[in-house]
Amino acid sequence: MPHDATTIPTRPAKRAPAPAGENDTNKAATRDAQAARARRLLTATRQLARDVAELRFAAPVTHVYNPLAYAWAPHRDYVRAFAGGRKRVIFLGMNPGPWGMSQTGVPFGEITHVKEFLQISGAVGRPAREHPKRPVLGFACARSEVSGRRLWGAIAARFGDAPSFFEDHYIANYCPLAFLEESGRNRTPDKLPAAERDPLFAACDRHLEQLVRLLEPEWIIGVGAFAEKRARAALPSASVKFGRILHPSPANPTANRDWSGTVARQLAALGIWDLPPPSDAAPVSTGPAAKKTTAKKTTAKKTTAKKTTAKKTTAKKTPAKKTTAKKTTAKKTTAKKTTAKKTTAKKTTAKKTTAKKTTAKRTTAKKR
Repeated sequence: MPHDATTIPTRPAKRAPAPAGENDTNKAATRDAQAARARRLLTATRQLARDVAELRFAAPVTHVYNPLAYAWAPHRDYVRAFAGGRKRVIFLGMNPGPWGMSQTGVPFGEITHVKEFLQISGAVGRPAREHPKRPVLGFACARSEVSGRRLWGAIAARFGDAPSFFEDHYIANYCPLAFLEESGRNRTPDKLPAAERDPLFAACDRHLEQLVRLLEPEWIIGVGAFAEKRARAALPSASVKFGRILHPSPANPTANRDWSGTVARQLAALGIWDLPPPSDAAPVSTGPAAKKTTAKKTTAKKTTAKKTTAKKTTAKKTPAKKTTAKKTTAKKTTAKKTTAKKTTAKKTTAKKTTAKKTTAKRTTAKKR
């Protein structure tokens, strides 16, 4: 939707680290400034929650979850903990998933990573109308969201702890609502009809402008094509750069093949992250799946070795057979020749004997 957008200033260059002897007053001032920024963002987020709560959606959408309402406590803690400083990069997702932010109030909020990596937990209420196939159990939910597990898992592997990542990065969702169909299937915001989509996107655009104004990022990186497209549409005059990474959803076949490696290469191509040297590559897994694979490879090698040995053995045996065949043929040929000679000799002897008898008969006849 076209609307007026205030130009958002480019984030200034990072200041040099403060001297080791920085006094407590300056530290306190920094903390106060960060807390004030987080409070302003929370105020903007509350306004977004109110704006979208007034919207109505028709079939095939049957249930709408707004975790900014019923899971406000952990979302508030997320903003307070990690949105105080300026950010170089904001990763922008689409909207809550049923087993991620819908349960925890945190973007891509896979439960284990929210509790252990982000160190966030808290009371989570229930939606006004809850889908029986998508219950909201908060941090007691046993389901795990694959997209969030991949995203936060890759971040944890690269940065080690949450403060190191959030020093220059932040993660948010463009739309705060989750849409469910009667079957329990998730319906994404881009599939909504224009009459429902336009007012929703207008509210989300206004909030994204405020987010960018407060955090002053250099980059907006869409987690998937939808988020990048909406960021560009919402911030036409902003002095920020836009990019995109592969969405980690398992519904995307490409994401099921080395998602973290693909994203690292995409961010390296944009100049945002450096690729780790080969020596820092993740160690080969030694879990059950890896052991099975190794066993298969070993068996395959052994089978190949057996086949090779069998071929060599056959090759050795074949010449021997051929040699034996030659000898046998030679013997048969010799035998034939010998038999032929004997036969010829017998015939010759027979002829001579017959000739002698004939001569004897003639001689007797003459005498008579």
